[in-house]
Amino acid sequence: GNGVKGKLQGTYIAGGSFSYISEQVTVSEEIIKQTEQLSMEGKTVLLFIRDSKLCGIIAVSDTIKEDSSKAISQMQHIKEQMAYLLYRLLL
Repeated sequence: GNGVKGKLQGTYIAGGSFSYISEQVTVSEEIIKQTEQLSMEGKTVLLFIRDSKLCGIIAVSDTIKEDSSKAISQMQHIKEQMAYLLYRLLL
């Protein structure tokens, strides 16, 4: 999904991607530029609103760990096994 929304003690709150939040409130040029810069840095930007007013921005990113390539290789192997099993089931 792109975001979440709800009411907390009578206050409407929402958080999510730029596109999700910008459908609900007007986002200033300054915030748009800041969001674009953070995205260009490889960060995932999340915006938050309270009662239809922007109240926060968080940028998150993952660091690549030494064993990441091993984990990706293992996932690719599992994917190949699943495809083979699905093929055999459909025969």
